Amino acid sequence: MAYPPEEFGWTLERIADGTIDAAALVTGQVGLGGVSAALDTPRQPDDHVKVLVRPGLSGAGLHPAP
Repeated sequence: MAYPPEEFGWTLERIADGTIDAAALVTGQVGLGGVSAALDTPRQPDDHVKVLVRPGLSGAGLHPAP
């Protein structure tokens, strides 16, 4: 699957003007120890949309989004 380059610009414009709430897309977060678990999430597409890597977060598991 590929997106045309101009779609990235349109998406950034919508995020900037508030049409898209980018924070709502982050459904989980992990520390560096949880990156492996985060990479497995696309295999369960009903669980997460986007997982944010936060280096200061401890543990190896997925945490709920803030």
